[in-house]
Amino acid sequence: YKKADRGGDRIAPGALAEGLKSVHPVMLFNHDPGSVLGVWDDVVSNARGLKVKGRINMDTQLGRDVYSNLKMGALQGLSIGYKTHDAEWDKSYESREIKLATVYEISAVAIPMQPAATVDAVKALEMTDRDIETLLTRDAGLSRTVARALMRNGVAGLRNMHDAAPEDLEDLAASLRHSINLKRGTRHV
Repeated sequence: YKKADRGGDRIAPGALAEGLKSVHPVMLFNHDPGSVLGVWDDVVSNARGLKVKGRINMDTQLGRDVYSNLKMGALQGLSIGYKTHDAEWDKSYESREIKLATVYEISAVAIPMQPAATVDAVKALEMTDRDIETLLTRDAGLSRTVARALMRNGVAGLRNMHDAAPEDLEDLAASLRHSINLKRGTRHV
């Protein structure tokens, strides 16, 4: 609060608190209503500004892309979409001071209007066994039996499978190579 954004606007302390009582902001990417990114679990107006905590939908390509950019630091900003209800020109700052506003959305952005509006932390994915199994079967193309053996005991678990054929290990290696190459942006045919 009280810090001018790139457009010169300043938000007064507490100006967003009232609106948060009736509207829970949505999580978007670049303020695009067609790019819902996830959900905000906590949105709190405190003495410093807004403090938010949310979850990105990793079941979408957009979610995976934004998460990856956040993790590597390529994307760090947050920006709010709001409606001003009360504001006045502050001659001492030569800017508009927003006294009351309702926040409708909070977006992950490359360049936020308020330079201090940044992402503080990006937690690692919390994957369940079922998520890992789905990743191995659907995305890597392994059978459910092979995926479970791999999860249980690693590659040694595959070697110990009574019904495992040498091609299971070859399929695993090929699937892993393919997944790695896709992540790197290369493709082998």
